[in-house]
Amino acid sequence: MSSRTIKRGLAILAISTTVWAFSATSASAHSKLESSNPVDGSVVTEAPASISFTFDEDLLADADSISLNAADGTNVANAKVQPAGKTVELPWPADLPAGNYQAAYRVVSADGHPVTGAISFAYAPAGVTASVAASAQPSASVIAISNTTEPESTGGNPWLGLGIGVLIGLVLVVLFAAMRRKRA
Repeated sequence: MSSRTIKRGLAILAISTTVWAFSATSASAHSKLESSNPVDGSVVTEAPASISFTFDEDLLADADSISLNAADGTNVANAKVQPAGKTVELPWPADLPAGNYQAAYRVVSADGHPVTGAISFAYAPAGVTASVAASAQPSASVIAISNTTEPESTGGNPWLGLGIGVLIGLVLVVLFAAMRRKRA
């Protein structure tokens, strides 16, 4: 085998592995939270119409939910919600008392993978003491679960994919070398 054939084979291997790696990376992306209302860690002084989460891609219908919990863990509101494109929302509960809250979401990405996370905020309407507003910072437990995803059903082993890409490249090199020998 000539050095020219080896160089061509290595070029084919490098190109095929690179193309495969980029295509595998983009296929495993999940929805990411872009914004929320209220904003994580904020103090809300006036009740908005709803609690909403907006993601970077459209969401699948019939599989999304939002729950609102008080600081003591009591569930205040929980609903299965329908996305409007990239956004899901839960109507603001009537007569919500002042306090610290956590709003958690579970949505399904357009690629079919569930995505979960939560934000925390304080609701301190006019006239409420500063103690509620002072504790509006996200708790460590909220930060720990924010924007997490469930494990992929494929196992998510990046080395397996790289190995398959290298194997495909090697097969192409061997085929290319065999075709060159037939011509000679």
